[in-house]
Amino acid sequence: MDPYLAKYNNYINLSDILTASNKRITDMPGLKGYTNPSGSSCICWNTVLGQCFKGKRCRYYKGHVRKTDITDDFADAVADCIGKGVVYYTDLPKGGSPEGKRKQPPEGSEDA
Repeated sequence: MDPYLAKYNNYINLSDILTASNKRITDMPGLKGYTNPSGSSCICWNTVLGQCFKGKRCRYYKGHVRKTDITDDFADAVADCIGKGVVYYTDLPKGGSPEGKRKQPPEGSEDA
């Protein structure tokens, strides 16, 4: 996550990452002790993947996972779920058009 966090100034767009990974939030792994009464995960993914800047105002404050609660299996499952999306957003070409895409010629040029 470090290259992603550096590139996006510590902002995490989990929705975009999951979309690029062809996953949904329900595909993210759960963690014992971080579920609501109905059994759904209540994890604040910002605290797991980077840092939650909302503090106690966070909607998922009770899901702010303590580092001591994160297991290797949980970390591996998270990496498996979002890895493809993180790579997608950190390995984009540096400038220029994406491969196969052509820029529109400037107005008034001979190609127009």
